[in-house]
Parts: sequence; C-alpha cells; structure tokens
Amino acid sequence: QGRNSSANIEAEVRKLNLSALNLTKKWPHTVFDFDLTANIHGNSLKTLDGTLDLNHFVMDSEDQHYEMEGLHVEAGDDEQGRFLEMMSDFASIEILGDYDYRTIVQSITNLISDKLPTLPGLPKATHAQDNQFKINATIFKDDWLRELFGIPLKLDSPIHLEGSLDDRSHSLDLLATSPYFVYDGNQFVNAQLRVSTPNDTLRTVAQIEKMDEMGKKMSLGVKADAINNKLSAIIDFDNEHDLRPAKGNLNLDARFFESEDGTDAAHIDIHPSNIQIGDSIWEIQPSNVVYRKDLVTVDHFAIRHDKQHVIVDGLLTKNAQDTLFVDLKDVNVSYILDLVDFDAVSFSGLATGKVYATGVFDKPAAAAHLTVNDLSLRMDGWVCLLLMPYSTTNKNRLTLMRLRMMKAVLILPLKDMFHLNETASNSIFPHIMPVWSFWKASVEVSWRMCRQGVWVT
Repeated sequence: QGRNSSANIEAEVRKLNLSALNLTKKWPHTVFDFDLTANIHGNSLKTLDGTLDLNHFVMDSEDQHYEMEGLHVEAGDDEQGRFLEMMSDFASIEILGDYDYRTIVQSITNLISDKLPTLPGLPKATHAQDNQFKINATIFKDDWLRELFGIPLKLDSPIHLEGSLDDRSHSLDLLATSPYFVYDGNQFVNAQLRVSTPNDTLRTVAQIEKMDEMGKKMSLGVKADAINNKLSAIIDFDNEHDLRPAKGNLNLDARFFESEDGTDAAHIDIHPSNIQIGDSIWEIQPSNVVYRKDLVTVDHFAIRHDKQHVIVDGLLTKNAQDTLFVDLKDVNVSYILDLVDFDAVSFSGLATGKVYATGVFDKPAAAAHLTVNDLSLRMDGWVCLLLMPYSTTNKNRLTLMRLRMMKAVLILPLKDMFHLNETASNSIFPHIMPVWSFWKASVEVSWRMCRQGVWVT
C-alpha cells in the first residue's frame, strides 16, 4: 500500500494471443513472445520508480512479423526533479522535470484552448494542470510503427523532438525535425516543425519539401500566430521547377466562433497577394471562406492574370445537390496536372470551362466541361495516353486509353477529329492502332479543339 508499494517481476511469455483473450481486437490471430523483468515501486503511474526491461519481443501472424531486441525503461527522482529514460533499438526518450504522464496531452490542449478557445475539433479544456518538464526524443527505426500501429512511415534518417512545456507560465517550445522520410509512398525532405509561445502568442513555423522520383522538389512553408481566438497565417510554396515555375504565398486570417447551432465554426479572410506562374504574375484577390461541421462555403476565391483566371465558388457539403464550381479561363493544363501530382506524361494547352464537385463530405462526385486550345502531349517513357473521341447523344466525349510502349516518336494529325461521328471515329481508330505497335521512341501528339467544348470524364 501507499508510496512504498513495490513489485519484482520476471516473466517469459510465449504464444500470447490478445484477441483470443478478448483483450483487444487490434491484432487478430496474432501471437506475442517476450521476456519481461521489472523492479518497480510507487502507488500510481505518476509516482512510479524503478526499472523495466522488455527483451526478445516477437509479434507474429499470417501477414505480419516484427521483432524487437530490447527496451529498457528507468524512472525516478534526482536533484533536478523526476526523470524518465527509455532506450530501445527503435527509439530513445528522456523527460526531466515535474510531470504526470496522464495529463501531458491535456496540458497541450489547454494551452491551445487558451489562444483559440473555439477552434473546431479541439477537445475541451479542463482544470489547470501542473506539468513542467523538458523532453528529448529520437525515433531511428520505423518497423514498429508500421507493424504495431499500421502507420505507413519509412525512415532513412532519424526524427528528433526536443523542447519544454510549463503549465505555470503557459509556455511551450517544441522543435521536431526530420531530414528525410517516406510516408505512404511519398518522399519528404528537410521537414521542420516548431511550436512556441513568444509574447503570449502561440506560434507555429513549419517547412517541408516533397520530392518526386526524379528528385524535383515542391517546398511548402507555414508561419501562423494564434491569440484571442484569431489565427493569422502565411503559406509559402515553390515547385522549384525551371520550365514551369509556380511560387508565391497565401495570406489569411481566421476568426473562430460558435455558430447558431452551438457548433464551433471559422471565418477565413483571404488577403490580396501575388504568385508567379511561369513567367507571369497572378493576383490572389480578396475572398472569404466559412467553415462549419460538414459545411464549407467558398465566396469567390479568385486568382487572375490579365484575361486569365481561376475562380472557386460554392458549397462543400454532404448534399449531392450542393456544388463547388471551379471556373477556368485560359489556364495551362500542365499546372493543373502538377497540382494533382500527375507526371506520367507532359501536357500543355490552355483550358477554359468549369469543373464541378458535389457531395464532397459524403459521396464525392466530380465532372468537368472544358475546352482546351492548342493541347499537346509529350512523353519520353513507356506509358502513352491516347485520346480518342466518340459521339454519345448530343455531346462529344473525350476518353483516355492507356498503352504500353517502349520508346517512340509519333505525330498524329488529330486537329479535326472532334467533328467526326461515331462511325467515322471507329473507322479511323483501327488504322491508328497498328502504328503504335511498330513505332519505338517518344510520343508527341498535338491538335486543336477550340471550336466546341468537350466533356472530359
């Protein structure tokens, strides 16, 4: 009983099946082996002192296998306060100060709530905590995150976290860095996140670069300050592309409030700024966005250059009758494909028309009605997209056919094909097909379709 309660444990565990014991459903048909040694005392998690060693840990199932050689944990008190040290073959962590493990997350929640009390999705603040500590942690292996928690992360260099939190002074200073990692198949480099509280303001500064298979990078940066239920942010981007540069910043303010039905909401004001697209300077015009649960209202978000523009307007909801419209005027399709990270082939051409999205928060659906002038396609690889028109009812439709090719050079005169009827199109297409099987080099297809709109599906 009390502070001096203690336990000495030595255990060899084999073929432990947690799902069969109805302790968890997270790892069905999975067995665990491990050796456990513990020498601990204390009457709560907060006052726990002693050591714990977990060795020869094995998790095994039909489709998963994970091994950890060892994990050592030591907790206690010294002249600087309480300490926790953990060392394993996948990570290390050190916490020093006055803290309660059970309330650390709540301390961070309370600090955010102090600056943004009605931030949507933020858990409610509770009574004041009394944590005051420093932390230093490094993750240098990723297999435990994938196998135990299903997180699709691959590390080629460590993730490092260091900082401090003090409930008494309402201060926080955390820095997380990672030189290189892969998340869900996407490569990222030079990632850094810092959260601090200068002058009673919650400040977040983040930067990261996404890298494609060719080593080209898209850099993103965010600087945001939060105080008095208001967030001010500047978002920077740069695709670092020599031929099709796109860079600039988005400047916005967000005010958080409680809506009529009692749910948290946000009103976002987008301020004027400039971005560079190619060799042109585009202007982001003033607009606003209102967010409520399952409802986003976009009021004329516009980017313009001379007679060119992109205008976004409408609603994002669960309702299939509510629509978000994207109006395009002479926008280069190569930049649109860059935004969706499509680089199997290189398109160019100027798109005019509308894109529609409905039911985004329930059953998303999208369509587009676009006219593309001077559309060209170029590719130096083994995949080619051939665009084949055909007639259905009163609309001309454009479909994509994916063909395997080695390497080729082929030019197809498709300038007037969009005025062919279904019979004519079908009669021409078989004559094109044999050509693809004989040409070996790179592909370039060029045509015009400026005289009428084409539905792209």
